[in-house]
Amino acid sequence: MGTTPTSVLFSWLPSDARKRKNAATKEIYNVFDGIIKARRSEDRREEDALQVLMDFGDSTPEIIALVMGTLFVGIVNTGLMGAWIFIFLDQEPEWKHKVIQELKTLLDRHVPISQSYGSIGERLSKIPPNAWENEMPVLGACLCETIRLIFTMALLRRVVSGDLDVGGKRVPNGSFLVYSAGETHSNPDIYPNPSKFDPSRHAAGQDKSQAHAFLGWGVGRHPCLGKRFAQYEIKAICALFLTMYDYQIVNAAGEKPDPSVTVPDRNNIYQARPKHHTFYVKYSKRREQL
Repeated sequence: MGTTPTSVLFSWLPSDARKRKNAATKEIYNVFDGIIKARRSEDRREEDALQVLMDFGDSTPEIIALVMGTLFVGIVNTGLMGAWIFIFLDQEPEWKHKVIQELKTLLDRHVPISQSYGSIGERLSKIPPNAWENEMPVLGACLCETIRLIFTMALLRRVVSGDLDVGGKRVPNGSFLVYSAGETHSNPDIYPNPSKFDPSRHAAGQDKSQAHAFLGWGVGRHPCLGKRFAQYEIKAICALFLTMYDYQIVNAAGEKPDPSVTVPDRNNIYQARPKHHTFYVKYSKRREQL
């Protein structure tokens, strides 16, 4: 898949996975290449990010590289966190109950069932954006804790302002600095019992022992520009599912798995599946709306 240590170290190895990845990449490239060519040949403009890059005079490979990178960053991270948060909530019923109660309070406050809005989806759609952002601290804390446990990517910075001194070591201009988010997020000096899912770590007023202890959305001058949208997206997924269904995470035998095996494969950063295990969602529709 191009995301494991083996595939990085032996990028030249023509494995089946590598061939499938290259073929899929070419297909996606051709889709965007066709769009760009059509706009240029028809002298047609659209109001989107692709058009902005075209207006800047970027080449087709540069445009497609940026668009594909942005696309996969959004899809991969949102999909991973949206799946893992349900696993962690099922492992910690107390937090699952807190999230459901928070959703019920939110619905009662903004779209009470007595107003007959119809389906739960319609009711959720009536909740104003600022409420999604500011009135869901419990779900927000659960999301942060999920990101802390799952997000293992390295953060990169290229030194372009001259030689740099870091901890007494000289870093030449033009070098890349790599910072492991996973190591910080699993540091017991910052997060006691770091392997445990504990959203209270992210509650208001819970200051960390050092600056930049949580790296899930980036830090410094260039944090994730899509943070608010991604939070909105995952909260909407959680709200719709939790208000419509009761669920359990089970193994192939239909039994609740031991929490010790529901951990991601940290050597496969884009899939982050539980290593050597497959889990399923056992669910039933709620008889009544919240």
